Amino acid sequence: MDLHGYLVLWCGVFGIVALVGYARSPAGMPRAQRAVRVMGRIEEVREPRHGSSQKDWILVVVFFRDVSTGRSSP
Repeated sequence: MDLHGYLVLWCGVFGIVALVGYARSPAGMPRAQRAVRVMGRIEEVREPRHGSSQKDWILVVVFFRDVSTGRSSP
């Protein structure tokens, strides 16, 4: 293999390493995976009214402590 072949091989290897690094970095992760995981507690659960539309949602209020400020918030 001549010098040109080694140069192409090394560029290919570094390119693959760069792509793998980008895929594993925060820029390559979906927003949900970049979120900080904190403990929370379920404060309230409201079910839809009986006989309401099937499109109504179940409301769940979760309290958690903000890591940066230390305050509790819903």
